Amino acid sequence: MKKITTAIIILLVFNMTAKAQSKLVTLDSYFNDEHRKNAAGALESYHYKWEETDNNGFSILADVFKKHGAALT
Repeated sequence: MKKITTAIIILLVFNMTAKAQSKLVTLDSYFNDEHRKNAAGALESYHYKWEETDNNGFSILADVFKKHGAALT
């Protein structure tokens, strides 16, 4: 029983350490900071974004990064 408890504690600590070491991937919008008005009339950034699924977006790369545990900003 003591070995099982020790193993569970080790796995929990390893899991917390692995999450703390996750990577953060950021898109720099300095050069491609294009805006347009949305339906509500507010300006929104729309070019070269993680969530864009058209030819100007990075949704495929975003899925790969997320699959490997990275966070996106």
